Amino acid sequence: MLVSTLALLVLCAIFAPSAIAPGALAGSLPFAAVLAIVGLAQMLVVQQGGFDLSLAGASRSRW
Repeated sequence: MLVSTLALLVLCAIFAPSAIAPGALAGSLPFAAVLAIVGLAQMLVVQQGGFDLSLAGASRSRW
């Protein structure tokens, strides 16, 4: 994952240098923080069994 992140940063530096400017990164940080918190909360709910993502009839054949 670290390698892919670094590769993405290198590509951004080559093709869109303004995308990795400190101002651009600081502007997107609040959105990334919200997404990280929501993702962790969803993971915790599923992990603790508070929400079942399985489908009721998925294992039965309709034929």
